[in-house]
Amino acid sequence: MQNPIGEAELEWILHRNCEGTERLRDNLDFRYEIQKNADTHKKEMQASIAEFQEGRMDYFNAFWVGGLICALVQILMEKTKLMPGRIMVLLVCSGAVLSFLGVYEPFKEFAGAGASVPLLGFGHVLMKGVKEAVDQSGFMGVFEGGFRAGAIGCSAALVLGLIAAFVSKNKI
Repeated sequence: MQNPIGEAELEWILHRNCEGTERLRDNLDFRYEIQKNADTHKKEMQASIAEFQEGRMDYFNAFWVGGLICALVQILMEKTKLMPGRIMVLLVCSGAVLSFLGVYEPFKEFAGAGASVPLLGFGHVLMKGVKEAVDQSGFMGVFEGGFRAGAIGCSAALVLGLIAAFVSKNKI
């Protein structure tokens, strides 16, 4: 049986068919890339929304934990005859003891700034510095670790207090 179309026409039909197949493949690849990018963007948006919601919870937890600590200290000040200086020492020592027991770090992870800003956090920083210095220098780290860890906070308090003293008007 002889082919009703000639060789040149058959070549042309096959060539056009291959071009169409290549275009279709390119189109499918393009659609696949669009879908892949859309999935990636969707996952990024979901992660961004989750981070935003988690960030709001961080603020909430910091607010209520810090407020609870301050309220308990206020009750302690009003219901006992302890002087404010002794209450401050009690808070710093409590933070150091909680840090030594390993309770303070998970508490700080949960409450964030609500746990690290009050004086409990300063006790934790001192104890953390002592632990690190003891690991490095042995027994002498007990004496130097607290100074290293708390130096920045103490220096900042000293400098900012000095600036406030110069800026404010003396009433005496």
